[in-house]
Amino acid sequence: MTTVPGCSQFGCVQSCKAGFSNCNFDMADGCEVYNLNDVNYCGGCGVQCTGGTSCVSGSCI
Repeated sequence: MTTVPGCSQFGCVQSCKAGFSNCNFDMADGCEVYNLNDVNYCGGCGVQCTGGTSCVSGSCI
């Protein structure tokens, strides 16, 4: 499971475990991106490695 249940003043919420992101903002598929090695979501949503770099531990190198 890549989500962590929790509470806020407005009710139940879910957040992503470390290393995962919900880049499509759809909790139906949870935190679908493992952003520690994904060149299209390196370290977070919208961060793309370019120029032939790789994503290692959430950084483009």
